[in-house]
Order: sequence, then structure tokens, then C-alpha cells
Amino acid sequence: MSIGSFYQTWGFKDNIFSARPLDGDEAGSNLLVGRDDELRSVLFRLKAGGAAVCLDGPVGVGKTSLANVAAYRGEQDYIANHNNEPLLLPCRTSFQISNKITPEEFKFQVITEVAQTLLEKVKIFSRRGTLIDKAGVETWLNSPTTRQVEIQLAGFGGGGGVQPNESAGFQNNGFLRLVIGWLSAIFPDKTIGGVVCVIDNLELLETSVIAKKTIENLRDTLFTVSGIRWVLCGAHGIIRGAVESPRLAGYLGEPIQIERLRLTEAQSVFNKRVNAFTDHTSDSQYLPLLQDDFHTLYMLLGQNLRQTLATADSYCTKVAESANYPQGDEDKKKRFESWLKTNAKATLSGVKGLVGDTALRLMTSAAAKKQGEFTPSDHKELGFKSPNTLSPHIKSLESAGLVDSTRDETDQRRRTITLTGKGWLVDWAQTIS
Repeated sequence: MSIGSFYQTWGFKDNIFSARPLDGDEAGSNLLVGRDDELRSVLFRLKAGGAAVCLDGPVGVGKTSLANVAAYRGEQDYIANHNNEPLLLPCRTSFQISNKITPEEFKFQVITEVAQTLLEKVKIFSRRGTLIDKAGVETWLNSPTTRQVEIQLAGFGGGGGVQPNESAGFQNNGFLRLVIGWLSAIFPDKTIGGVVCVIDNLELLETSVIAKKTIENLRDTLFTVSGIRWVLCGAHGIIRGAVESPRLAGYLGEPIQIERLRLTEAQSVFNKRVNAFTDHTSDSQYLPLLQDDFHTLYMLLGQNLRQTLATADSYCTKVAESANYPQGDEDKKKRFESWLKTNAKATLSGVKGLVGDTALRLMTSAAAKKQGEFTPSDHKELGFKSPNTLSPHIKSLESAGLVDSTRDETDQRRRTITLTGKGWLVDWAQTIS
């Protein structure tokens, strides 16, 4: 059975609980829920063409999906009324940065994807009468050696000495100059628009100092390239540290705060996905998970939409594997509740050897008193004498995957610790019999 095929057997076109970010296309646009105000702000800033748009918010809240859909909506606005709209072209992939990849290597990765995007979107921007010389470029881009470099850089494995294919008559620097020339021709000034590139998961850089330095290194290599508009996404406030850098003043905009979806909006997520993925050629649809149980899961996992979708998919996979499908709402609810309790207890049992009782009590206190997000300066409220007495327990929780932590070496009081979906599940597991 291929991945996702049981959903097709159940009468759906694909996995309705995919936790991947929404794509910048019609399907992704239709699935975006509860983000009208944020979408309006992102789209306004992208069209204005000023500093990079920065999105700050909890992990799994949907920042990348918002950025992708905003870029797509901008493209559609241009298609509908191109004489009065800047042209925004969503880059065909989003990016992640690492301190293990050099700015030059990352620039090659970005410009390569921008080139592929321009080749795919040539019919759109040619409406302005701008043509590009594609001679040899498509062959070069899709050559085995060039693809090897792209794959290597995407996995942050740069620095190995592999050089792009030179058979098309130009080397790496020549290719970069050519594509940057395309961008200048298509977008001769900031009012015209640009290719929208998204950098997501900046919190993976772990510390605000590393994040700030890594982004600063892109200032002169990429942020100055005409015709590219940027959206940066990060959690735990890590992006705010970068915005405060004097070297990035004017390059990064004030972060837009993205909050968790409300329960009613989570209900819409479930309903929209069921409707969007329904295969109308099928005689009927089957789903073992009820709408109310999806909502319960969303609240239980700290309103982490990504984790909720992934967990819902895990449950559906488990049911499909068993070939024993619950029928009727009551049967479905009992089956899901039993699976969830079993899964939660197993997760709790698995972490007890990694974290002590004091650490678990800290997590419970943070969930109850601080909505799952706290800083070392909250130590008294959480029952500790000092930030130092808190530190070893945070470390053990982090090692077990129960919290995420972003450190600011210049001011430890600004360190942010947040319960993960796994942390919320373990916290709940301690309350059930």
C-alpha cells in the first residue's frame, strides 16, 4: 500500500491531514483559515517592496503557509489587474538556513530556485513585454552535476568542492550574473514587484546570536539583489533579536505576530480539508476521526496545528493498518479516546527515564500558569528560587523533546522556553488514569 492510498480507499484524493505547509497555489489558498488580517498585512508589505517581511509566532502555527499563500494571492492580483498591481511571483520552494552553509552557497541555492521559478512563470511576467534569454540555461540547471550541488546545499552539506556544470558555457558566477540580470530586467525598480522567497524555521538556529549573525551574513549577498522580496519566519521571538541588529536596520521589517488559531477556526480547518480532499467520483467517504475529536486534539496539543494534523494522520494510519474500522460516531469516539490515552501513557513512560519528577512538575506548572511558554525570570512563579535552579530541569525537558528553547546569550532573561506538542501530551498523560 503506497503512502496515502488508504485515504483514497476511504474516498479522498489525498492525505487530508498532511502537516506540510500549504503551497502557494489555489489549493493552499483555499485551505488557509483564520488569517484574513495577517494575510492583508503580509500582502501589503510585499507589494510595498520595503524591508523583508518578518513573521513571529509559535512553532506549528502556520507562518510558512501564510507566507506562501500571501505570495500566491499577490500573483493572482497581478493576473487579474496587472496594470495597477506589482508583480509578485512565489518562489517554487521555501528555504532554511544553517550556520553550516556559507552565504555564497546559500546564494547559489536561492538564485537557482529563483531561475527555475522564472522559467516556470515566463508567461506571466512576459505580459509586461519583458523577455529573457533562456539559451542553455534550462539544460544547465537540470544537469546531473548542478542537481547534485542543489541537493547537497539543501541538506546543508556544502563546502565539499563540487562545482556546477560548466558545459553550458558559463561557470557559477556567470550563471548568478545572468539570473540577477533577468531579475533586473523583469523588476527594474521596487515598485514593479519581485520573486517572493520564504526563509522558514529560523528557530532551528537555536540561539538569537547565531540567528542574528547568519542573517547579517545574507545582507550584502542576497538582501541587496533587486527583484527578490523576502519573508522570514521564526518562533520563540528569535527573529526579534535579528530585527534589533544595527546592521540589519532597514533590511528587516517589524515582525508581524502570528497567534494560534482559535477553536472555531480549527473547526474550519477540519471541515475545509474534508471538503477539499473529497473525491466526488467515489461513492462514499469514510473517516475514523470525528470533527469534535480533532478539536479536542488541537486544544490538548497546545493549539499546535502542525502537531495536531500529524497526530490525526498517525491515528488514521493506525486504524488503516488494523483493518478494523470503527463505525458510527460513538464507536469512533471510543476508539479514538482509547488510542489517544494509550499513546499518551506510552509517551509519558518513554520520557520518565529521561526527566525527573521535578522537571515534570516544572512542565505542569508552566502549562497551568504560563500557557506553556515561560522565561527564566518566571522562576519564582514556577516554584524555583533562582534561574540557575531552573536550568538543569529545562535542559532535561529539552533533551526529551518536551520543550523548545531559544537562547539569547547577551541576556539570559530573554530566553524563551515553550512546551512542544509532545510536552502538552505528556502533561495531559499525567492527569489520566
